[in-house]
Amino acid sequence: MSDYRARIALARDAYRAAQPSPDEIRAGAARIESQLANPANHMRRLLQFLGGGALLGAGVLAVLNHAADDSGRPQEGLRASAADSAIVAANSSAGLGQPQGWMQPMQVTPDVGRTAEDPPSPGDSQDEAGGRPSSRGASTAKRSATTTKAVQSPGESKAAPPPPDWSQVSSALAAGDSPGAQRVLEGLAASGDADTRAKALLGQAQLAFSRGDRAAAKRLTRAAASVPGASAAVREKALRWAARASL
Repeated sequence: MSDYRARIALARDAYRAAQPSPDEIRAGAARIESQLANPANHMRRLLQFLGGGALLGAGVLAVLNHAADDSGRPQEGLRASAADSAIVAANSSAGLGQPQGWMQPMQVTPDVGRTAEDPPSPGDSQDEAGGRPSSRGASTAKRSATTTKAVQSPGESKAAPPPPDWSQVSSALAAGDSPGAQRVLEGLAASGDADTRAKALLGQAQLAFSRGDRAAAKRLTRAAASVPGASAAVREKALRWAARASL
């Protein structure tokens, strides 16, 4: 009894030692109140938020501007707005005392999206003399056709399914997915290894037995026992399950 009380007292002392003292609690509360009461911290957080929002807006405007360039309708106003927003973000970061270059203005040039075979020309939209489409329109259509052909190429975007293995059977059974386990076992039953085929047939027989389908279980166990080249242990186990299904 004395040993029990000594343990209780030791646990109580350890708990008290781990708790902060009232002085430590007051000191921590004072530090937090001083940080919250400092207007400089509030202004710094506000400027950081505004700077981040300006930079995000600059990025969105640049993306919209690039999309407008690809469609053949350059948007000079969007470029100017994106550049101005990026400059505002950079000035905000400088006002916060951050090092120079912390938030650099985004470089937006009038020729973004153009290629060597697609040079800028006054007749981007249409040739005024003959009314024929411009070289920019032809190259844009060419790029669109190439992209469509790449998307429609069969077999490139779909990866081949992984080969069936016993870990997939275990995962399906653990998740209560009997149909999934059945599909994996059917794939394993086509293996080139005799023991793997016999074990897969035996696994299907056990699933059928669990569903109450004794006829299917008997048929599958006999098939497992008659697999050529299967080991004696696997065949013996299949025969035991066949006898169990016959009861």
